[in-house]
Amino acid sequence: PVPLIANPDLHNGQVLIDKQTMTISALDFGQAVAISNAQRESALELLQTIEMIRLSKSGLAQKLAQAKVVRQLNKLSKEFNGGNARSFSNNEIEDLWKLGDRMDIFIKILAKFGSHNQVVPISVVHWILGMNRLVSLASKVGQPIDSLLAQHLVLNTVGLSLKNQNRVRKLEEKIKDFWSGSTHPCKALAL
Repeated sequence: PVPLIANPDLHNGQVLIDKQTMTISALDFGQAVAISNAQRESALELLQTIEMIRLSKSGLAQKLAQAKVVRQLNKLSKEFNGGNARSFSNNEIEDLWKLGDRMDIFIKILAKFGSHNQVVPISVVHWILGMNRLVSLASKVGQPIDSLLAQHLVLNTVGLSLKNQNRVRKLEEKIKDFWSGSTHPCKALAL
């Protein structure tokens, strides 16, 4: 992937939605910030952590997830704060499992970073807010992306980087183009 932007302000008033072509066009990039590949990887890891909390509500699932969540938050905390980060404990994050909404969990995690006098890069915050908005907008045009997001999170969990996920996606597109007859066979295989 190449460095892009993270735009947290993708709501109905900031986008045009063409229901016939299923196209979403962003109008206002006023709150957008640059985001590096490393920051996107970190944002994906934080979103993965949020989803782990959101989806592990039973006693055993929560117990198993809690240790991983603590490790992940501590790893991200060191990344975001140059290695000078106070560690999170199981007790500090236990209340996250009382929340069900993705954004409620995210805001509570941000508050926990703040209570440790630590920062989360604004690009990471904007990327996660933008992803949440994209999930909502995609649903409105009848193209839900929850399963695609879940696929990214699972692939990231097993160690397939965002860069390699994008390579696989491009290969899938080229194969589809080839089989539909819109691409010459030699071009379909070029990566």
